[in-house]
Amino acid sequence: MSIDTIEDLMTATVCNSLGDPIPLKNVAITGNLKGALFEAQVRQSFHNPRKIPTEVVYSFPLPIGAVLLGVEAQLGQAKLSGSVIATPEATERYEEALSQGDAAIMLEQAGDGTYVLNLGNLLPKEECIITLTYGQLLDFEQGGLRLAIPTVIAPRFGDPMRGGGLAPHQVPDTNVLAEYGFSLTLTLHDALANARVASPSHPISVARGATGQQLTVSLAKQSYLDRDFILVLDQLAETSLLTVGADYADPSKFVATASFCPSIPQAGTQPTAVKILVDCSGSMGGGSITAARRALMSVLKQLKAGDKFSLSKFGTSVEHGSRALWSVSDQSRVSAESWITQLEANMGGTDIPDALESTLALGSNSNCDVLLITDGQTHEVNSIIERANKSKHRIFTVGIGASPSQGVLERLAAATDATCDFIAAGEAVEPAIVRMFNRLRSPSLQNIQVHWPKDCVPTKEIPLGQALFDGDTVHVSAWFDQAPTGRVTLSGHVAGQEIAQEIGVVEFKPATQDNADATGTIASALSRIAAAQSLKTLDNETLENEALATQIAVAYQLVTEHTNFLMVHERSAADKATQMPVLHKVPQMLPAGWGGTSHEVSLMCDSISFAHSSASAARNLPQTSIQELRASVGDFSMPSLLRNPRNNPPASDKKIVRDTTHYEVPAFLRREGYDQKSGYNLGDVLKIKADSIWFVINENQEKILALITDHPSDPGIRVWFTNAQHEVFDYLDFDTLEEALTTLRVHGFEDQVKKRVSLLSRFRTRYIWKCEDHTRRYKR
Repeated sequence: MSIDTIEDLMTATVCNSLGDPIPLKNVAITGNLKGALFEAQVRQSFHNPRKIPTEVVYSFPLPIGAVLLGVEAQLGQAKLSGSVIATPEATERYEEALSQGDAAIMLEQAGDGTYVLNLGNLLPKEECIITLTYGQLLDFEQGGLRLAIPTVIAPRFGDPMRGGGLAPHQVPDTNVLAEYGFSLTLTLHDALANARVASPSHPISVARGATGQQLTVSLAKQSYLDRDFILVLDQLAETSLLTVGADYADPSKFVATASFCPSIPQAGTQPTAVKILVDCSGSMGGGSITAARRALMSVLKQLKAGDKFSLSKFGTSVEHGSRALWSVSDQSRVSAESWITQLEANMGGTDIPDALESTLALGSNSNCDVLLITDGQTHEVNSIIERANKSKHRIFTVGIGASPSQGVLERLAAATDATCDFIAAGEAVEPAIVRMFNRLRSPSLQNIQVHWPKDCVPTKEIPLGQALFDGDTVHVSAWFDQAPTGRVTLSGHVAGQEIAQEIGVVEFKPATQDNADATGTIASALSRIAAAQSLKTLDNETLENEALATQIAVAYQLVTEHTNFLMVHERSAADKATQMPVLHKVPQMLPAGWGGTSHEVSLMCDSISFAHSSASAARNLPQTSIQELRASVGDFSMPSLLRNPRNNPPASDKKIVRDTTHYEVPAFLRREGYDQKSGYNLGDVLKIKADSIWFVINENQEKILALITDHPSDPGIRVWFTNAQHEVFDYLDFDTLEEALTTLRVHGFEDQVKKRVSLLSRFRTRYIWKCEDHTRRYKR
């Protein structure tokens, strides 16, 4: 990497493994939540800081069950639109456009369910804004609603091409220095505006609209693409909904979508036999393994007399706590607690297939379930599904961490008639475990049927493809020649009973004024979501079904494994690219807490602080016992690396003054006075040749870098401390390199060379850092 000017310095903040500047600037999300439908607009901003045409490739996740509804682009001053076509045609037209010097944008779905944006022929200094719109039917879970918006793809174990079905350009990279801003604003409508809301992942603010029928939720501070955004709602006024509207592909037809929250008799009373399998791979380090231990302790509380269980842990290999299942007793509980407290994230990679196969073979296979607790960071999706389908076990999954692999865990659970749940960093584990055990103990249902209103016979109906559990939402859709009205019921036979029981009911209600366009955009989105669900019921192994799947996807403009979205911008002769673009993959940020790279102090502790949305003014969340938290972990204005000096004593005898006036400056660098002989002034540009660079990420998710250099004049070591914006906080001098490294380790810094995820592990280079002290004054 070479930096020639200050202008280059400011644009070359983050580089890929080849030393090239990264073109992604930031991502902004706005969304509306109406009933069970969530519609979001994702705004991705790109620019080309290089001096040659570039092809930008950016992989990103969407939530479970989300359906892409539209793509718009603004390339410079030109606004572009496109359409969904068959993948072979889209790929051919995309490459042809690039060869003609034109700009082209293609969006495809990768084999693991993620999406890949290809932005071809972005000219030097040119900017492009991509706006994606997606829709998602949300699931109410036993009286509440949990909205999860993934923002990052974590590093995964295994072969991404053979195991994950990815093409080489679709394989995401990770760069520890990557940093992309993230903003979010959501609007909750009608009954949802009166729910309690909280976020265990981000500080949020809420504000009620003038009519009282809307609630706005936004981020309360600067955030980044390094964790899922989670919004939790409870105290909901209604949980069963029905929407009817015109079909997107054929407006003369109607599509009805009913969302049930079934009430199943005798739910939560059956004894259970469960094989517990917990992930102890390296990616579970830090907060994830801590959350896993807490989850397992909560599991023990849910076990009752008559239950049976086993304990297993895995990484690259698998270790079982016993050769068969234990009965619940005082003795087995004591042994289980001891086993849980010794769990560490030190078992290598996330090899789920072999661990699952070994666990399935434990003891008797009759009437046993598996409870898998993991971050799901593996590419071996297809192998896992194949082995799970052959077992007689239901495999319930609990995703742990700031960015669990939602798609992997959902597919695994669904393939075995089970379900999944998630626990974010800082989120209480008990509610998720209680929900999971209610499902484990729920009796199985047979002959499940949907009863539409009389005289309303569906012309097409999507079969129920998921297991039903008490209080968990199930969505059903059907097409009609005429708009159905009236009552829709759901019934089924509880195992051992001959008479079918009604387990859910919903009735069509007229739309509110805020949602008056029920036959317009909302119904259009629902019909496309229903069409996407129908594609999952097709067996794509046959050419006939593959052709049918392509036909349906094109008719409903859906991006699938058979179709891509394409738009082409024909440039004028003067603006055409003069050479083929250079491929540039946008690296992912390293997820917060991944592998123990940062240890966050959670403001949530073991409970979520809800705020009643009826408040008239915006407020920050969470609002739990700040005084108690301050007493336990120290002043929040101080970076976490030195928050508790009793647990982190200084390794050197250098005086440390804890001035907490400005939280962005690391605490152990805060000093009193001002050294007129330091030789550095505010605004000076310093050229620093760093032999190595260490880093720490504080609880505010701010990167602090430590540049290790030789002392400029005396024997010894000088360490410069900067933030990601190239602003120098200070420096410290040490007599020896060992003393410097010991001090860095004590304060939570890590050597990024050992992380093997960035340019700095390959060669030494010269960096330029701008010295702006934020009025911080110090003396040596």
